[in-house]
Amino acid sequence: MEGGEYNGAAIQVTTNVSEVTNARRVFKVDRAEVDDSYIENVFRHGTVEFTSGNCDGLEFTIESNTEATAEGDSEITLFIDAPYDLAVDDTCALTVGCDKTISTCMGKFANYLNFGGFPDVPGADRAIFIPDRV
Repeated sequence: MEGGEYNGAAIQVTTNVSEVTNARRVFKVDRAEVDDSYIENVFRHGTVEFTSGNCDGLEFTIESNTEATAEGDSEITLFIDAPYDLAVDDTCALTVGCDKTISTCMGKFANYLNFGGFPDVPGADRAIFIPDRV
């Protein structure tokens, strides 16, 4: 999906970690680079690849993100913990997420003709799902 567009913005954006909320799972990225084109949860099911710091070269699936606003940076939450602590000024590349459904392909990416998703295969969210009761 690299090189495409979403909502008039790039599918992939490179930015810096501006704050770490949970050392290995939750961090914020600079709102100047992740602007209002990237709405809440647009990165869900997408990836973050760290290009510097302790996790340099490692890629993780994104569980959720908040929209960057004038008051605050966008917060990114990973599905699983990173093996090493994240730090302010680590650089990373965020890729807009896709849940592999036809509706997302049509609505989010306007790319129905090239749909190649697998709507019946569970994603990372189901793979690490822990039931409330047995």
